[in-house]
Amino acid sequence: HEPRKRAQAVFVEQEKYKQAKDIAGAFAHEIRNTLFPARFALNRLGKAEPTQTVTDADIPARVHDLNRAVTRAIDLTSLISRYTKLESEYKPEVCNLAEAVASAISDLSVPLHERCIVVTTDGPADTTVRFGRLHLGIVLTNLLRNSLDALAGRSDSTIAIRWSAANNTVLLTLADNGPGIPPEHRGRIFDAFFTTKPDSGTGLGLATVRRLVDMYSGTVTLKDTPDGCCFLLSLQGAQPEPETD
Repeated sequence: HEPRKRAQAVFVEQEKYKQAKDIAGAFAHEIRNTLFPARFALNRLGKAEPTQTVTDADIPARVHDLNRAVTRAIDLTSLISRYTKLESEYKPEVCNLAEAVASAISDLSVPLHERCIVVTTDGPADTTVRFGRLHLGIVLTNLLRNSLDALAGRSDSTIAIRWSAANNTVLLTLADNGPGIPPEHRGRIFDAFFTTKPDSGTGLGLATVRRLVDMYSGTVTLKDTPDGCCFLLSLQGAQPEPETD
């Protein structure tokens, strides 16, 4: 019965992804077509004469706020479009995990420094996995961003990233000492468009992580911890590529 259950679970997950993909594709198309003219109109508004209810000082401020909202919406549609095209970018490679982790940390060094978050890493420097190099960076960056959001406003914040390899499998954990994920949300955190941060979140970060890890024959799960949040990734190991003269 276990193989049948696993097959059914995979089928359900594929159907959920297909449904989300179809919805996201249509949503992105319609929203993008609507927002580009809106940005043009806002730019025109910035040059318009003030009305009786809008002062010279009001117009630039309102244009700035509206343009920022429009820009975020356009960026969101780009993320949705990218989410629907993940499979077309599938490119398995031999990736050095330590280098990928270091690169993801470097990309987020500014917000990590601003929030005084200490990131520690622990794992063999020569560990390699079979993954798309670009996709592996997206996975690690999204997980780090998730921890960044969770640690906002907290003191003594830490993120610990550890990995080990055995029997052609690489296990990686990313844990933070934030407030953790409420029990009522744990079953939905990997669902596309589910977010607990409607004002700033897209609901695609962890969904993208799950989809990419699945694509490269891995798994990602949320581990039970007494405090904070910990994600466990099981990735396919790979032999380092031979050096060429």
